[in-house]
Amino acid sequence: MRRDDEEKETFPGGVESYEGHVPVWLMAVYALLLLWGGWYLAAFWGGFPAGP
Repeated sequence: MRRDDEEKETFPGGVESYEGHVPVWLMAVYALLLLWGGWYLAAFWGGFPAGP
């Protein structure tokens, strides 16, 4: 048994902690969703409030 297996946290339902890297494609999806959300906010909700 490896030492790092002993240090994992376990939660109800069989969920275990995970240490590793986030795939590049998933980071790209997050970035695209953030950009799309900003565009949607500006285009369809009137953008940011205007100054006085």
